[in-house]
Amino acid sequence: MVPKILRNYESSTSTLRSILSDPSLHRTNIDKTIDALAEANYDAQEVDSAIRIGGDVALGVDVDEEGLEDEWKALVQDIGADANTAQTLDLPSAPTTSVRTGPAEPGRQQLPSL
Repeated sequence: MVPKILRNYESSTSTLRSILSDPSLHRTNIDKTIDALAEANYDAQEVDSAIRIGGDVALGVDVDEEGLEDEWKALVQDIGADANTAQTLDLPSAPTTSVRTGPAEPGRQQLPSL
């Protein structure tokens, strides 16, 4: 009986090593999967929160106005910080020549003058 149990242990060990040798079970892949799951869970919580707030507003439930205002102020500050750090665009100057007001070219309709 003991030799049979030992053979089963050896077989189990061999099977487990074979399963664990799969590249998808390496530590880095497991960490990536856990990180992706955590990010998806965070996104799902944000969506759930937005839906709940929308439902509460639709039902006339009191909403934490102060909390919403604080969040709004933080967003405005973030946008302001982004605008301050953004690079200015180097655009060409506007044309300084006047628009031709003579007769229209053949085949083109002349626009009325302003």
